[in-house]
Amino acid sequence: MKYNIVSFDFGGTLAYEVKGEGAVLKSILNRFGVEVDLQRLRKAFEEARVWWREERSKGVIWNELGRINFVRILLSNLGLTSQDDGLVELVARAWPEAMEFRPYDDTKTTLEVLRSMGFKLIVISNVSSGDALLKYIAKVGLSEYFEFLVASGNVGFEKPDSRIFLMACAMARTNPERMVHIGDDYEKDYLGALRSGLGAVLVDRTGRYQDETLTKVRSLRELPDVITGPE
Repeated sequence: MKYNIVSFDFGGTLAYEVKGEGAVLKSILNRFGVEVDLQRLRKAFEEARVWWREERSKGVIWNELGRINFVRILLSNLGLTSQDDGLVELVARAWPEAMEFRPYDDTKTTLEVLRSMGFKLIVISNVSSGDALLKYIAKVGLSEYFEFLVASGNVGFEKPDSRIFLMACAMARTNPERMVHIGDDYEKDYLGALRSGLGAVLVDRTGRYQDETLTKVRSLRELPDVITGPE
């Protein structure tokens, strides 16, 4: 086989969020005795996202400190005291725990097939930390399938930066051309992997991309045939 390692993105590729961020954060705030209107919370969240986009444009990546600062901005937008670091820490810590994911119907069966074919499976995800990624994968019952996980918040680089892909190759002790990355984001997953020397398959469940030159699948069940080729 051409490849010996298959890496996956997580959100939007293997699993999807069941609840929006607004509903998740509302439940967390309620737990800590803070009642807030959902529409008001969503507005404050979008305003915090504007702040975060400005931070990201400066090269700041999403990690645990970024999550804490985001929550601090969010609470300030809600009119809650920005000095209440106790609440900020509580909300930031509870956020990954409260997120709900569900695996796509084709996820587990595909992972089983790929593993039975002898592929080693890993995850490369733009996520705040390895601990958060472990929690997300455990929530959807996928922990047993992966050799290791690469979280951008820990390594300091986010997809599509080639350094996160090449770091994963080094961890897997394989050359880039022997790894193929699977993801739903054209820029971060598909182009990022190709520019790093990896193979790439775009997961396009809705048929959004019509370019026939792309290597893409509508279902993960197509992957074994797509990634198996001549040496």
